[in-house]
Amino acid sequence: MPTIHILHPHAGDDVRPVLRDLCADMSAAAGLPADKVWAFWHPIEASMAWCPNWNGEPRGGPVVRIFCRRSHAAEKVRTIVEILRSSLAAALGCGASTVFVQVIRVDDEEVFNVC
Repeated sequence: MPTIHILHPHAGDDVRPVLRDLCADMSAAAGLPADKVWAFWHPIEASMAWCPNWNGEPRGGPVVRIFCRRSHAAEKVRTIVEILRSSLAAALGCGASTVFVQVIRVDDEEVFNVC
């Protein structure tokens, strides 16, 4: 189950449609169940961070952390990252190259579902 954490100073608009569409696109392209892709937006106060894309660049991209199972194939992870970068670039009006993505692999036995 990928969980996506998006850090960015943009907080003006309702980002739920962006997150919903991002998760739907990622689950469809990567063959993941729709209820297993989650995204969270973390607005960052400009005075609380230093990121060259944000300071002096009004349309800088976000910093994104994707937590996913180690068992996901590398190709699936690349697909998820590509979709994420292009979707966020379109939604924020920034270049895809300014969307910085970190993929953090989690061992399967360290992922627990509460349901």
